[in-house]
Amino acid sequence: ENVQEKIRHNLFLKVVADKQSCYVGEPVQVTFRLYSRLESRSDIIKNPGFYGFTVHDMISLADQQLGTEKINGKEFDVHIIRKVQLYPLQAGQFTIDPMEVKNKVEFSSIVQNRKTQQRIAEGMQSGAEDEPARTGTSIVENEMRTTALVINVKPLPEKNKPADFNSAVGHFKLSTQLEKKQLARNEEGVLVVTIEGRGNFVQLSAPLINWPSGMEGFSATVTDSLD
Repeated sequence: ENVQEKIRHNLFLKVVADKQSCYVGEPVQVTFRLYSRLESRSDIIKNPGFYGFTVHDMISLADQQLGTEKINGKEFDVHIIRKVQLYPLQAGQFTIDPMEVKNKVEFSSIVQNRKTQQRIAEGMQSGAEDEPARTGTSIVENEMRTTALVINVKPLPEKNKPADFNSAVGHFKLSTQLEKKQLARNEEGVLVVTIEGRGNFVQLSAPLINWPSGMEGFSATVTDSLD
């Protein structure tokens, strides 16, 4: 077998964006995946730059997200190396640089009846001592990269734009709830204000509450989560 051809068909990177055209402030989700059917050690030697975007990391290498996927009838191990949510800051065309990965692939000259394993790290191979190849095996080095990804960011329409608009783009739902409906004089209560939905939460600030006469409000505690 041709070693490089075998690696090319059985070990590769993919980058996927949920959209490549959006408006300023509209979130874009980008996922980097490693597909493998080989015994390999992979090292991320270059992470992509996200120029023109605010970046929110959702899944990283440390989360060890592993699944399987069939491609052309072959089952691959699929590692999510990185998943980010990007918020474009201004209109224009922006390029997400390639991610570059260096691989050391183990080939065996004898039949192996065990599941192949992949190890992925960042900045671990350069300068580190190589593990000796096992009996009947050889190590082949290889480098691969994702394609560059172009995101076209359109300006927001100026028509009917509110004067106090703060660039929070998306679909949001606002709800309020009192923990207790009745309070005695000088008793503390809690008002829970919840904003949920899909969009640019980075630009959202806690809403202003106009407390009724005779009631004193204190600074809010803000918590957020991304699913």
